[in-house]
Amino acid sequence: MKLFQIASFASLAQAGFNFVDEDLPTGWEFNMEFDNTAARLKFDVKIPADTYFAISYGTGMIGVDMVSFHGRGSGDVNDLWSSFYGEPDIDAQNDYECTNSVSDGWYSFECYRDLQTTDPNEEDYQFTVCEQNMEMAWVGLTT
Repeated sequence: MKLFQIASFASLAQAGFNFVDEDLPTGWEFNMEFDNTAARLKFDVKIPADTYFAISYGTGMIGVDMVSFHGRGSGDVNDLWSSFYGEPDIDAQNDYECTNSVSDGWYSFECYRDLQTTDPNEEDYQFTVCEQNMEMAWVGLTT
């Protein structure tokens, strides 16, 4: 599991924040930014077939909101909530709007998520514009 820090979203919007992690496996791509035009979080992810990439809004495995990107079929994106140590549950409502494509064994995802969601089980991290820095983590399964 790789941990990284992300700046507050108040400064993200003003600075046109863009996060790219250069420690991913060769060829993998992850970009997370605040899209000022859409006023939403934007995720660009590229992973090879038969792998997955996931990020969590926080650290640990209990009471943490997550999203996973899977290189299988036409590409899957799962909105997750982890309430125990083990495979997280899929949220009752998927708050990610995605466009997926597959080319030469690589899966590309362009996804958007609102800062504030309406998940019926309240199992989504609610971003505010006055947050302090927060820790996030990523994990990937390679072949």
